[in-house]
Amino acid sequence: MDIKISDLKDVCDILCKYLDNLVGKPVVRIPHDRYWDIQYPERYDEANANPPIYGPKLSRDWTTLEGILKNPHNATPLALVSLSALLRAIGDDPNGVVSRSPTTTKKLGARVPK
Repeated sequence: MDIKISDLKDVCDILCKYLDNLVGKPVVRIPHDRYWDIQYPERYDEANANPPIYGPKLSRDWTTLEGILKNPHNATPLALVSLSALLRAIGDDPNGVVSRSPTTTKKLGARVPK
């Protein structure tokens, strides 16, 4: 699959504007720090039914990204992984509440977890 970087930028901008309108304040709250992840290259190994799972921290991911804000020369491809973890956490819970209310879920067009 080939994706134009300009399209990625456009999608990110659209989704950030959407999030800004959804949350209605300049800060998004992430109520948890640890998450489960599978490291590369196991993340893409479809033959491995039981890849090793580890528990990184979103705060550590954010520290990496803050370093890039302070000095853009610190940008690396691996920083995209940190960004993706934060975006996933925000997408899972954009209003910073552990369980979604039916109103929020309907607004997001998401499924209510059982």
